[in-house]
Amino acid sequence: MTRSKRTHLSRPVRRLLLVRAPASLRAASRHLQAKERGLFVVVVGCMLIAAGCMAITPYILGVLTDRLLEGRASHDVLVLMAGAYLATVAMPRILQTVALHRQSSLRVHANRSLLSSYFNYLCEQPESFFTSRNSGELSQEVTQASNDLYVIIRNFSSSIISPIVQISIAIVILALNRDLIVAAAILIYAVLFLTNNAIQGRRLMQLRDGLMEAGRKSYATLSDSISNIAVARQYNGYDFLLSRYRAVLDEDRHAQGRYWAVSLQMQIINALLFVGFFGVSFGVALYGVVHGERSVGSMVLVGAYTLTLLAPIEGLGNMLTEITQSLRTFGVFMDKLESVRPSSRRHAEVVPMSSFQPAIEFDDVSLIYPGATVPALRGISFSIAPGQQVVITGPSGAGKTSIIKALTRQYSPGTGSIRLFGQDIATIDVRTLSDRVGYV
Repeated sequence: MTRSKRTHLSRPVRRLLLVRAPASLRAASRHLQAKERGLFVVVVGCMLIAAGCMAITPYILGVLTDRLLEGRASHDVLVLMAGAYLATVAMPRILQTVALHRQSSLRVHANRSLLSSYFNYLCEQPESFFTSRNSGELSQEVTQASNDLYVIIRNFSSSIISPIVQISIAIVILALNRDLIVAAAILIYAVLFLTNNAIQGRRLMQLRDGLMEAGRKSYATLSDSISNIAVARQYNGYDFLLSRYRAVLDEDRHAQGRYWAVSLQMQIINALLFVGFFGVSFGVALYGVVHGERSVGSMVLVGAYTLTLLAPIEGLGNMLTEITQSLRTFGVFMDKLESVRPSSRRHAEVVPMSSFQPAIEFDDVSLIYPGATVPALRGISFSIAPGQQVVITGPSGAGKTSIIKALTRQYSPGTGSIRLFGQDIATIDVRTLSDRVGYV
């Protein structure tokens, strides 16, 4: 696939957040239960209220400062304003703790649904699927998907909704307070910050693919080495196992080095942008106080917003890097689950069991294993009547096991057909076939 060399903000962000994000979230929601969706609504609600409280805290502080310096407010008004300030400071902490607890519960419940769908996906795969993948690699795949889902949920509630609410309220309050230069500075800083994160994020996303592949390979090699430790001990193959694992670890280390070098570059640029933003905002506020153009409370308001909005803007920018990476890898994982979803979710088909049809019938079946040159079965034809007991004998390699694997559709025959009570097993749902045919 040819990649565009342009790094405009709108293109990657719009494509990933407006196209891939809804598609991935819709696919994920189909694998979530009603309770899990309810937990998600609670998390989002808590973060909305917390964001609103954090956005009005600087305004209350600025007004309280002016009232104290002017000395005109009554004792009751000051106590009320102080109480409101403390409430807006404390409420977000409480709500964020509740949201974090609900996020943890949501992750546990979502993992259960995710694992159920993943097991369905694995059950649909032929035996050849597992010959090229070990259990460590498959476990790492679903673990990574679980982590990606948590990142998406956490970022959507904490790094998208909350920052947008805080920034919007802050700009409105600053505009009403006639601090248009500061409001403009916030917008410019946010745009530059997001642009930098979008540009560097594309590079990080490509590097993360290599980093994840190196991590999976390292985990798979470790699992394979441990499973073969008895053989290594018998044939004195420790050096071979260690050299193979060291080579994979070196590849993992180089991938991490490249990833963190780009990440550090992005963070340095972001730090310089904040220094410029803070200098302009604080300088404008201080100039106004010195020349009598604004009150001390107004300067406190600007300073508080400058520091308060730092975290949400950074969170929104970092979200672009983190969530686009997670959306990409999680989307690939969900595409796998969706590819088998219609088959695995439908009701079991009713296979007619007629006494006039053979229970099992092989018709000129030939089977060759992937990578093999000699067929394991060649032109096999036979039929078994309902209730008939049949013993198949032969030397090792004659094809006894291959007949069972073809009958249970672990491998599909290259030619011929296999019928169960007259119905071709290729047209029978995997779960229905498993209900009808079993082997030990």
